[in-house]
Formats: sequence, structure tokens, C-alpha cells
Amino acid sequence: GDDLWVLGTKVHVDGLPFREPHNRTNAQMAALLTYGVLRGKALRYSASNAHELLLKAGADPRGKPGPCPRAILEGLERFRGLSHRMEVVGERQGALVINNSMCTNPGAVVSSLQAVGMPAHVLIGGINKNLDFAPVRDYLATTTHEVYLFGQDGAEVGRQLGGDHPYFQRMEAAFAAATLKVQPGEAIILAPGCSGLDAFRDFRARGDVFRMIAKEWLSK
Repeated sequence: GDDLWVLGTKVHVDGLPFREPHNRTNAQMAALLTYGVLRGKALRYSASNAHELLLKAGADPRGKPGPCPRAILEGLERFRGLSHRMEVVGERQGALVINNSMCTNPGAVVSSLQAVGMPAHVLIGGINKNLDFAPVRDYLATTTHEVYLFGQDGAEVGRQLGGDHPYFQRMEAAFAAATLKVQPGEAIILAPGCSGLDAFRDFRARGDVFRMIAKEWLSK
């Protein structure tokens, strides 16, 4: 729901810098691992900061685990993920822009779109590494996502996806087209499913360019 629980301690998800359901599960696991580290140190060193943090939270280092120290939850709230991996670039009038340039295979495209949690305008293309995009086609058939193809093998990928998806030679043009159609409550996401070596040094360079053009649009 609207709350994430760790050892009986609640944190509201609106305070977290990620929205994907799988990342909420990751956050809970990270908090539990951190608690385990604190507990281990507290048991070894009774005069440690770890021991003090657990006692302050009302936890007995030698007793049943929990509750979770507030410092751990504050760490989740301050967390920032890796660049180019479901990186939220910004929001404009209710429309979200996400940089997932690290997405370089069809399976990752599906996972990316499942994680967005809202209708998306997805940019797909580059150099296909002889991979089958049928899983993406089958997934898209169950959604309202819009696809914008680009790059060297974008048209070939489009044939695998079926439908009448627009094709652009450059990622920048695909992004511009997406901005004309995106509505509040929707997202524009770069989830190329391909290598970017046709136009970029690597996925980081591709993501940097995407972030730059996205920020230019977001600032208007």
C-alpha cells in the first residue's frame, strides 16, 4: 500500500526516492541487512554507536529483532540509484521522464515498463544484438504504452514488434515526438533494449545525451 514496513517500523513510500514495487522489496532487504550488521557490531561492542542506535530505537541487541532504528530508514530516504538505471530525470506538468539507458535487451525492456507503473512513451532502438523482441511484442499487446523506434536497427525491431510504431533515425527525434504526445500521469522512458554503439560510445554516453535533451525539455 502506501507504507513500507521493516521490522514493525513504518515508512511512507512518498518519502522514498523510488516508486517501483521491486525496489521497495529491495529497500526492505537492504534495511534488514543493515540491521543485521548493526546487531552484530552491537553484540561484539557494547560501547559502540551500533549498540546505542539499537537501544535508542527500543531494540534489545540480544533479544528479538526490531524495531528498526530511524537512521536506517533515513538512509533509504536519502538513497539515489545508479545513473542510467531507472533514473528519474524530472517531471513536467505531471509527465515523468526516466533514463534507463542501461536496458540493452528485450527482457529488460519488459521489466522496465512493468516497473514504471503508468502509461509510458518508450524509446526503443540502436543495434539489436540478434535478440528476439517477441516477448516485448506480447507484453505491449496487453498495455497502452506507445513505442518510438530509433537507430540503426530500429526499423527491424519494429517489424518484430508489429503494429505501426513511428521510426526516427536519431534518439533525439524520437524523444521530441514523445514529448508531443505525453500527458499528465504518463512517462517518457528510454528503454532501448539494444546496444547504442551505432551512435554512442556506450550506454552511459547514450544516457548522458538523453538526460541532456530531457532536462532541456523539462526546463521549458
